[in-house]
Amino acid sequence: MGSRVRSLIIGAILTASLVAVPPSSGQELESWELGIKYPGEDPTNSFVLSDDGSTKVESEKKEKFSITATITSRQGIPDPLSSSQNREGDLEIPSIFDLVVDISEPFGPMNAGTDTILTVTVRNNGNAQDGVAEVDVRDDCPLLTTDSGLDALLSGNIESGRAKDADLKVTASESHPKRHCDITVSVTSKRNGASGASEDEVRVTVEPPPTGDPGSGGQDNDVSEAGDSIESNLSAPGLGVLSIGLLAALAYTNRIED
Repeated sequence: MGSRVRSLIIGAILTASLVAVPPSSGQELESWELGIKYPGEDPTNSFVLSDDGSTKVESEKKEKFSITATITSRQGIPDPLSSSQNREGDLEIPSIFDLVVDISEPFGPMNAGTDTILTVTVRNNGNAQDGVAEVDVRDDCPLLTTDSGLDALLSGNIESGRAKDADLKVTASESHPKRHCDITVSVTSKRNGASGASEDEVRVTVEPPPTGDPGSGGQDNDVSEAGDSIESNLSAPGLGVLSIGLLAALAYTNRIED
């Protein structure tokens, strides 16, 4: 009984082995090949690195990459040979153009008839040299004006990872009402045109012009009253002289009559 059970167990193991284990010859175990699927099925085409992620690389370069694959099991059964294969290919690193503009916040509200300065910074977050091709400034307040200070951003280039800034002067007309004004600055890339555009917005609050000192009006009135008093005092000597002249004339007349 025991020997028969052992025979049945051995037979079951052998049957399972024949079903599960692939051909045992080394040549058949190596019958696989690691391949690389190139763009357009053309091995002369290199792969272009995606601009997603945070790794920084140098642009417009071609580098080699290597892929190694190892067979560890077949149909769930460990592969005793653990055969491996290696393939190499070309990886092309593209130029990434990414300009980012940032406007500083104003220190506080500005009064009508005054001006304030906003600092505009353009940072090159790409992996290649770039620059600002165009600058556009917009606002939604008709009595608000800006100068041409941002034209300084158009000169020269910005290296990767570097920034450039310029000052924008904002002036509110004396008749500007109390209002919130949104100012938008947008820039375009020299290397990537409108596709590399970036913009930022900031809000400036315009307040009415400051009023004068309420007590100053009283001082003006005092001066005016003092002036009136002086003018009336100046006329007094004229009356006195006239009176003296009349008295002298009367005395002279009486002396003649006597």
